[in-house]
This record gives sequence, C-alpha cells and structure tokens, in this order.
Amino acid sequence: MDDGAAERDPRVEAAVLAAVADNEVDGLLVADPLRDADGVVVDFRYVYENAGVVSLLGAGSLLGRTMREVFPWAVGSVSWDACVAVADGGGPRLHESEPSVAADHLAGRVFQIHTCAEEGLVVMLFRDVTAVRNAHRGAAARERAFRALVEQATDVIHVFDGEGRTTYVSPAIERILGHPADEVAELSYTALVAEEDRPRAVAAFEQLLVDGPGARVRLDLGVRHASGSTRWAQVSATNRLDDPAVAGIVVNWRDVTERRELEVRLAHEASHDPLTGLPNRRLLGELLERAVSGASRRGATAAVLFCDVDDFKLVNDTRGHAAGDELLAEVARRLRQVLRPGDVVARFGGDEFVVVCESLGDAREALGVAERVQDALCGQYALAGAVTHATVSIGLTTLRPGAGSGPTALSEADAALYAAKRKGRGRIEVFDRGLRDELDQRLRSEAGLRRALGQDELELHFQPIVELATGRTARVEALLRWRQPDGGLALPGEFLSVAEHTGLVVDLGRRVLQLGVGQARSWVERWGGRAPVLCLNVAHRQLNAPGFLDELDELLETAGLPAHALELEVSERLLVSDPAPVAGLLAEVRSRGVGIALDDFGAGSTSISWLQTLPIDVLKLDRCLVAGLPGRNEAAIVGALAMLAAELDIATVAEGIETHDQLTAVTELGCGFAQGYLLAVPAPEAALEVVLPPAEELPVRR
Repeated sequence: MDDGAAERDPRVEAAVLAAVADNEVDGLLVADPLRDADGVVVDFRYVYENAGVVSLLGAGSLLGRTMREVFPWAVGSVSWDACVAVADGGGPRLHESEPSVAADHLAGRVFQIHTCAEEGLVVMLFRDVTAVRNAHRGAAARERAFRALVEQATDVIHVFDGEGRTTYVSPAIERILGHPADEVAELSYTALVAEEDRPRAVAAFEQLLVDGPGARVRLDLGVRHASGSTRWAQVSATNRLDDPAVAGIVVNWRDVTERRELEVRLAHEASHDPLTGLPNRRLLGELLERAVSGASRRGATAAVLFCDVDDFKLVNDTRGHAAGDELLAEVARRLRQVLRPGDVVARFGGDEFVVVCESLGDAREALGVAERVQDALCGQYALAGAVTHATVSIGLTTLRPGAGSGPTALSEADAALYAAKRKGRGRIEVFDRGLRDELDQRLRSEAGLRRALGQDELELHFQPIVELATGRTARVEALLRWRQPDGGLALPGEFLSVAEHTGLVVDLGRRVLQLGVGQARSWVERWGGRAPVLCLNVAHRQLNAPGFLDELDELLETAGLPAHALELEVSERLLVSDPAPVAGLLAEVRSRGVGIALDDFGAGSTSISWLQTLPIDVLKLDRCLVAGLPGRNEAAIVGALAMLAAELDIATVAEGIETHDQLTAVTELGCGFAQGYLLAVPAPEAALEVVLPPAEELPVRR
C-alpha cells in the first residue's frame, strides 16, 4: 500500500499512537495508592492535578481527596482496575471510560485515559474524545498532528499482522536504513533482518503469538541497510492482535549501531594491548592453554618464550616515554614478522612479551625459534629520529606431549628469563633443574602461609570508597596483609599467586570473611545506619568452594550482621573462564541481601553485554581505564561505561584515583564513587578515625 493509505487507516493510527509518547492531554492526575495491612490497594489519594482536569471532571479540586470519596461509581470500573494494575507493577494501560449515570454532570462524556506508574505513583492522562466518538470532528487536525509526530520520530514504528506481513511502517525506515517505506510495506517481518539473526527473529515472533495479547519481547537484531551493510536495532515488540483498532504486532526499533560498535571496541580493548595491538595478559592465559592442549593432542612439543627488553627503563628515562612506546611497538612488529602464522605472541606487561609455539619437533627446534626471535629483536631501532641499540633476554621452556600445563610453562619460562637477566642479559636461558630452586621458594612461601593461617598473622587494612556527590565514606574496602614473624608486612602481591596456585586462597578467603564480618559488626554497633558498607574480595576458588554459601549464612547469623552491611567483590577474570556458574553463585549471594561488586572491570575481556544479566550492584572500573584520564579516549570509555551502568541501575566506582585531574574527570563523567591514594591510603582500622563515621566528609590528601 502507499504511505497515504497506510496513514489514513484508523487501525494504523491507533497502533502508532499506542507506540509513541503523546503529550497532548486535556487533564492530568497523580494519585498515591493506599494499601491495607496486607498490601492490597484499597483506594487512591490525589496528590497532583492540573487545571485541565479540574475543568474536565467538574468536581472541584481533587487534591487530598480519594477516588472512593469523589468518584464512588468508579470503584470496580475499568479505570479502577487500570490504576490497581499499574500500582501493582503492571505496564501502562490505555482505555476509554464513560462515567456512570450517577455522575450527572459527566453524562454522555467519553474520556480516553492513559494510566501508568512513575516513582511509585499512579499517573492518569485524560483526553476528552466525546466529540471524536460522536461525530469524528477534528479528524483532519489529528491526522496532521499524527503525520508530523511520526515523520519526526527517531525510532521506526513497524506493524505486522498475525502472518508477519507489514501493515504499516513509519517514514523513519528510509532515513535509517535507506529503504523507501512503500517498498518495505510489501515485505515480511524477517526480510530486513540480517541472515544470521533471522532464527532469533522468527523465535521472538512465534513467542509473541504463543504468549498471546499483551506479550512483549525485547532483543537486539542486525538489520540490512540498503547499501548492503548491517546495522543494529534495539527491538521492542508487543502483541496487540486483540485490539480491534490495531489488530497487529506493534514493533518499535531504534538504531543502536554506535552503541554496539562501542561494545565491540571496548571488548577488544579489554583483551588487547592498546599500544601494540597484541593480546594482553588476560587473553594470553586462554591462548596458552589452547596451544598446550593442541600440541599435546598432536603429540608435538610446545615451547614458551618469555622475552624482556633489557634496560627498557633507561630508554624511557633518557629518550622519553614516547620513544619507549615506539620501541615496544617495533618489538611487537618484529615478533609478528619472525614467527609462524599459528604462533601466539602477547604483551605480558611493561616490556615483557610471551611467545607460545606449538607443533615443534623437539627441544632443539624450540631453541632455534628462540634464537631467531633474539636475532630479530637485538639490534638497532630508530626511535624519535635517533638510532638506539636494544637487546632482549629470553627465558625458554619446552613441554613434551602430555606433560606440563600452561601456567607451569609460564612460571618456568619466567624463572629462566630472570636467570638470563642475572647472567648478563641479551641472552637465552633454558629452564632446567638448576632453576627449580626458584620454584622451591614458592613452596617455602606456601609453608609460611599455612603458618600464618594457624597463628593469626593475617590482618585487614582498609581503604575508603568515597561518594563523589557528598564526599562521605559510603564503602570501605578491606585489603589483606600478612604480618610476618620479623614484623614485616607482606602485601597480597607477594603471596596471593602462591595461595592461588596451592589452593590456600580458599583458606585465606575464609579468614578474610571472618575478620571482615567481625569488623563490619563493630561498625554497625558503633554507628548504626551510618556505618559504611564493608567490601571484601572473594577469589574464584573460594566462591566455588563447597559450603561457601553455608559459611556466609552462618557468619552473618552468628555475628547478627545485617546482610546489606556487606559487599563481596569478584574479579572480572572470574567471568572469562566460567561466566554462567559464577553468575548463578552471585545471584545466590545477592538473594541474601549481600551486595555484589564486579572488580577490575576493563582489565580483562568481559563482554559488556554480560552487565545486563549479571546480578551486580557495583561496577568498579580498573585503574588501567582511569590512569589515562582526562585523556580523550580514556574519557570516552569511562563515560560510556558509567552511562551504561547508570541505565542498568548499577553504581560505578573509579579505582586508582591518584591525581586531582583524575578525580575531576571521573566526577564529570558520571562515576558515583571513587577510590585511590589521592583520597586515602589503605590503613589499619584505628587510622580510619579521620574519615569515619561516614557522616564526615573525607578530606582529599594533598
């Protein structure tokens, strides 16, 4: 059909008016639902009215009065039922009402009432459609208003019949996809959907039909542009087949291509080093395990090379960081050039690179690879207009078929690298029994940790998390410290890797939970409702350990601690390896009232789409996202994440705040909370008196 014919169809007009916001109302009422002791709505008290509704209903001012008092004939009517439904969480309702004959002054009047809920109140928008229903006067004016509204709408409005045939499509389709509306009017509901997404579109349409009138689905779909490219649409479809004025499936869809492209870009940036474009440390673990497993299946030898640029700090100090970045980028380019297409090369961090080669014949061939890499990397580099000579040290380990694992190989290559550094640098060192001593040190660390657990050498230090809008200490993160027999204080970086490798991280986590619950209880006893939420880090193994939820329940019950006084922080990397089970466990924790924070977000390769389904309350942006602020690119990423989190009702904490510029930037970009050395360093509980109780504003450290 042509556009004009579609727009004159009253069914089409009703469908579009149901799908877009219409602010042309004759009267507006806002009511507060009144409930009995069982929570059942028994009446509505009017708390706001506009002048139009007073004139329209002719009952004088309604403020402070109830529906039963003013309109007793309305109790049990369609209008009453609509108000009750939205007050109890139902979606918006649109209906027509003809007041009871008991209301003489309203006899013969017909009102169209749109009822919805906002902020726990019931909002009623009235239109007097008496004249329209009696004589259809003013049809031309409404059609002009309708045409202007639809043609200027940014969203596409698409209506299909029960067979999936188009009955109406708004002109916005041509502006967004380049397809004329009259051409689209002849197409089915899957015609413009990208081929790979058609099965999901078909399933959604069929589900709408199965679920019946009022059913709604939301999903993102790829749609075909007239140019042949694919764009992304956020689709909301509602079954209104039972409405005689519509008799169709009403679809609203919005072009969200830019958002999807941002998600893809952020996901890539989270798993790749921005300077070199290589996989980062997070992604390396996955690639390493894959390579080792593949080599083992084929009965081949695998090799891991740990490469470090010698005296890189000297280049940074003497030539500047720009020259240092240029050197690292060139090292990455040469590595890609000298290695085989199937080999893995990643930037491990700083000036360290890891190479993984599979399908090698033996250890001799692995050494040949290391020699080629060293030949390619040791030599002259043109940096910032001058020539610099650089050397590279390499640690090499090989894995025979079926022997060893990715983490073990990486540890061995790392030990070999530092042996090469000690022996003069610019050389290759192969892991052997002589280097086993370094690994033995880890065993000694393990024994020390077991002693620490048994002799209460573990303690908590605390770092405030500041609410930026008020300056108050809203949360406090507990950080583990190891008070050793000689009085020294070991930080987690010195022993957590050993704990994770040996499984002691579960016992450490249990001890942290015990200490944390006790501390949180003392704050609640001291400050009551003003006590800050205590945030505790939970490791993957601890979260998955048998009985974790039972232990949590027992600790909370024994201490008498309200669950909302506690928040558990889980690292983003938990989701990379096993997202679904982790999400289920987090949901169990959250159902108890304990808050959930996703820590280190941005340092790994978590999909942004997971934020829509993960049961989290807080998103903690990793310091790697904050460090470059107020840089333009970093600001764009942080701002986008803060905005996305806000839309999902998730609080945002910016970690690693060390400068005033960073603090200003995260505040302006919409982050609600901040944490870092600029605000406060981790300290024992006694040292927190300067910032607690939380009603006090937190001074910024100068």
